[in-house]
Amino acid sequence: MYAYCLFCQTQRCEMIAETINSITDHRCFMPRIVQRYWLKGEALERIHPYLPGYLFLYTEEPVEDFGTIRSIAGVIRILGLEEQGYQLTGSDLAFARMLYQMDGCLGILKVRSVGDRVRIATELYEGFTGEIVRLDKRKRRAMIRFDFDGKEHHVWVGVDKIKDADE
Repeated sequence: MYAYCLFCQTQRCEMIAETINSITDHRCFMPRIVQRYWLKGEALERIHPYLPGYLFLYTEEPVEDFGTIRSIAGVIRILGLEEQGYQLTGSDLAFARMLYQMDGCLGILKVRSVGDRVRIATELYEGFTGEIVRLDKRKRRAMIRFDFDGKEHHVWVGVDKIKDADE
């Protein structure tokens, strides 16, 4: 599978993804995230856009010509290097694969204590480097810092602690 990322006008992302899915055999989506919020003491979950303005594109064969995609109103640029065919590489590719395995929606994460640190307890994040920089145990959420597209991003995610082997 080949993975690409488009940067688009935020308000046009859903329309652009729908257009790409209807005119090509590629899979394109805007990533989403499940975030936990509290209302009258009850934990509720809501789905929000994750990385607004970015669309992820997945293909079975490398894309030879981006002309059709570039011509869609609202597409600003294709991430990656032209000499590499704009394919995502390294940690950006690991991130894109993780999103694909999660069907584009980052849900509530399972975490486990390891000594005095907290780690994400899933193999889906293999190759993806993110760091929990804040943990709010009471609200059961964590701020994760990660790099994507050469920039540092922060996002709050819901977390559920799973029992450790020694608990």
